[in-house]
Amino acid sequence: MPMLLDVKHLTITAEMSKGTKTIVSDLSFSLAKGERLAVVGESGCGKTMTAMSVMGLLPANCKATGEIVFDGTDLLSRRGARKLHTLRGEKIMLVPQSGGEFLNPSIRISTQIYESLRKRGVRGRNALRAAARGLLREVGLSDAEEILDKYPFQLSGGQAQRVVLAIAASGDAELVIADEPTKGIDEETAQLFLGKIDELFPSTAVIIITHNVRVASDCDKTLVMYKGEIMEYGDTRSVLGNPSHPYTQSLIAALPDRGFGVYARLRDPSPAGCVFSDRCPYADDECFAAKPVFVNRDGTVRRCFRAECR
Repeated sequence: MPMLLDVKHLTITAEMSKGTKTIVSDLSFSLAKGERLAVVGESGCGKTMTAMSVMGLLPANCKATGEIVFDGTDLLSRRGARKLHTLRGEKIMLVPQSGGEFLNPSIRISTQIYESLRKRGVRGRNALRAAARGLLREVGLSDAEEILDKYPFQLSGGQAQRVVLAIAASGDAELVIADEPTKGIDEETAQLFLGKIDELFPSTAVIIITHNVRVASDCDKTLVMYKGEIMEYGDTRSVLGNPSHPYTQSLIAALPDRGFGVYARLRDPSPAGCVFSDRCPYADDECFAAKPVFVNRDGTVRRCFRAECR
């Protein structure tokens, strides 16, 4: 199956006051049209920075190296960077963490949707109004007429997130990146929102950045990150249904009671070897001394010397 997105050896570094910090290290994954990929990990593990690198929206002090190939074009090359300005917002869409923060608080919802619709060639106030109203209803907002005349601060978190989804649906996206799309909304609304993503983008490649294993379970592939590195990556049924990496196991074991129980931030010092060795119950001297290589077994990639420990 041809890949729409092929990320190879992506490394993201940031220039900090105390030197250069590696945010993401040697990240590789691929995605075909119609596939869903969940990128799972705790806050601060590099998930959002990975998404921003694909969008070409990294902070000024950050640099990405490696390859991000979208539909045959390396977006990290000079030519690809120029082309990305055209692709972003048309072929590659971002659904950010918080709809309320993404929307301009001083502009009515109608105006913000109209801007996106005009890029598709919709013209005339009546046509724009009708199209915007239809989009809001399509994402599950029955009071679309009222919402069009409101400002973002007058919406609930769930409503704002649906408005952002409507803006994304107004384009002809081939890749949609949803960054923590269920953050700040209740479980029932979250499930409805994820269902809408499937409904609106049935043949579109979708990346869902999440800390929620339950959200990842509905995706085709899952990539588990810790401290900027891949711990495990492959078919979701294998990664989550039969996890072999100790870190993936710990996420799933911790989920029912208190969510992730092995929190670590990128700025915390990492061991010289495996980044998870100081928290892993199976770690030995080799794990602390050497960086494990990727092992591919039955299509699932693990970065661990003790990947079969259970």
